[in-house]
Amino acid sequence: MDPYLLTNIRHPLQMISPGVLVLIALITILYLSRNTIWRLRKPIRRLMTSDPYSDFHYELNVVPTDPTSGDRYNPRSKWMNMGYWADAQTFPQACEALAKKVILSAHCVEGGRVLDVGHGCGDSLLLYLLDPSIPRPAFIQGITSERTQVNIATARCSSVTTSGDSTPPIIEILHGDAVYRPEGNGYPKTKQHPLDPMNSSSPFTSITAIDCAFHFRTRKMFLSQCLNRLAPGGYIGLADMGIVPVSTGPTYMHLLRNFLTRAICVVLSIPVENMLTPDAYLTELHDIGFVDCKINVITEDVFPPLAKFLQSRSYRKDLSPFWWFTGFIFDIWCRICGGTYIIVEARKPLA
Repeated sequence: MDPYLLTNIRHPLQMISPGVLVLIALITILYLSRNTIWRLRKPIRRLMTSDPYSDFHYELNVVPTDPTSGDRYNPRSKWMNMGYWADAQTFPQACEALAKKVILSAHCVEGGRVLDVGHGCGDSLLLYLLDPSIPRPAFIQGITSERTQVNIATARCSSVTTSGDSTPPIIEILHGDAVYRPEGNGYPKTKQHPLDPMNSSSPFTSITAIDCAFHFRTRKMFLSQCLNRLAPGGYIGLADMGIVPVSTGPTYMHLLRNFLTRAICVVLSIPVENMLTPDAYLTELHDIGFVDCKINVITEDVFPPLAKFLQSRSYRKDLSPFWWFTGFIFDIWCRICGGTYIIVEARKPLA
């Protein structure tokens, strides 16, 4: 059996009661703190650098059964999101499927203006340039906080847009925080921030944020800025995380779940205030001013198969403990903390 392809085998954690799982989670965290942190020192040190995600995730894009996928130092694709695994068997397939769901929810139009926030190494940008099923924009702007990813995405997109296309879209990739901050903390120094309310460029017809908005401080501020910079009738599409309250169990279970939820938010760099229920998320969108708001919960096609995939990575000795532990965290997040994964769609009113 190929350990890198998904199977229909039931995950062992699904056979354990939530109470026992909470206890196992706490014991595992304590155990790791004593026995495994030393093995994780290299990837943890890498995560603490200024560009933690530069190429750290490359090995996830390698498909052992497909020699054309490249190697862990230079894979053909360089995706880094949680993926939509309903019909996917490999990490790149799942990541592309999730990106396409977000692009679809943003109602991209031929000749439109697109802002892609948190695009990583540029794979989502390449979809706009290469995928015939996606309407070709006239202008694409990307922004990410990782300098290395800006350089990688710029080089990859340049090689495509200059490869013979007679009318390639204009593409501009910026380094900066996704949220505009008037004090200038983290936004581009040489260009106006795309979400600056004083930005004089034409508004965007679509804004996408794939698997990143839950990190923003804060997401509500980001969504408000997006509404301001969208053209009338323009859409925003997101792949995002949320949470649902788990009401079953005794009081001690609620306390343990609350502890685990906050601990995982710290580990994943997620502001707790961004963790909303789907209903609360819809209310926030409406309060900001969006209309035609929709939320599609796809949790079961994201967290369980992602956890299984991450816990199967074993051929790179210095990283396998990191990926196993990451998969364990996502499984606990989904099964115990009530973590949800959603596709969000919302439109700016015409007037």
